[in-house]
Amino acid sequence: MSVRGLRIRRPGVLRERLSDMNGDARPGTRGEVAKHWRDRLGDGLRSAGVEPPDADGPGPARDWLGHHLAAEPCAARAYVVHDDFEESASTAARAIALTALAGRSTGDDLPTDRVNAVLEVPEDLRPSLAEWLRGLDRAGTAAVAAAATAWLVDAVALGHRRGDEPAWQDPRTVAFKPKPWGVSLAASCDAVRASPAGINLLVVRRRASATDARLARRVALVWALVTGQVPASVVLGHRDSLQRDRHPVDDPMMEVALQDAVLDIGWAIAPSGAPVVPNSGCRHCPLLDSCEDGMAHEDLFGGAPFPPIDPLVSLQSSEPDPTM
Repeated sequence: MSVRGLRIRRPGVLRERLSDMNGDARPGTRGEVAKHWRDRLGDGLRSAGVEPPDADGPGPARDWLGHHLAAEPCAARAYVVHDDFEESASTAARAIALTALAGRSTGDDLPTDRVNAVLEVPEDLRPSLAEWLRGLDRAGTAAVAAAATAWLVDAVALGHRRGDEPAWQDPRTVAFKPKPWGVSLAASCDAVRASPAGINLLVVRRRASATDARLARRVALVWALVTGQVPASVVLGHRDSLQRDRHPVDDPMMEVALQDAVLDIGWAIAPSGAPVVPNSGCRHCPLLDSCEDGMAHEDLFGGAPFPPIDPLVSLQSSEPDPTM
């Protein structure tokens, strides 16, 4: 597939087309579908005995749960609060590439041209990223442009189907905060495509992981909570292999997604209950010095001539994807 002459559909076109679609088999409006799953989440939290944080206290240890936390193999590490986030070429690549894909094109623009057009007018990006970009020198800007161009080309390859493109989404995160627990479940979707069964969501990932199914469940649940649409599937597109893994969404999957969310909100409020799952990330974990399981894992694997990159990774596809 040539990257020249991409035909990118404007996001708003398909959003309007999907405005009356409901991927859930239950009758009802989108508002009713969203309320159904919000009520189910609240019931699950109460049934599990998850106590809301004290209104006069400091609040939950984490009040924002991005879907990347659902992909973290070790829950104990996921709920360590990090305050040292800094923008980088890798964190900026997705936002710049999606903004470029959502912008208008002459049809003959090269990916580099589209990325450079965004970098020349960074005001379309989130304020913190735009400010960071303005402070870069030429070498830094070139590094960011290269990372964003690579992300764009990979995303187009993963979203391509018989000459057309999906509806690329804005680089933003949707979230739902159940009251009174005060913890937002958040997720991002990179592209949407309609099918007779409903809508299909594409999430671009760096590579496959053993936690992919959990991540797909989180994206499906948050989409239903926020938009009132239960997607037909969540497709994870892996940049390293340019393979797409389709995770069909049905009632059993959504039930497990609710169980995941109840656990995650409980751990966000009380991180001490989050279980330890040793993995290759232990060597970089801030908890390592006080984590017996992590130290034992490093003693077993860390001294090998070539330690395993990630012993939990499984590259087997869950299901070939015919929709994206």
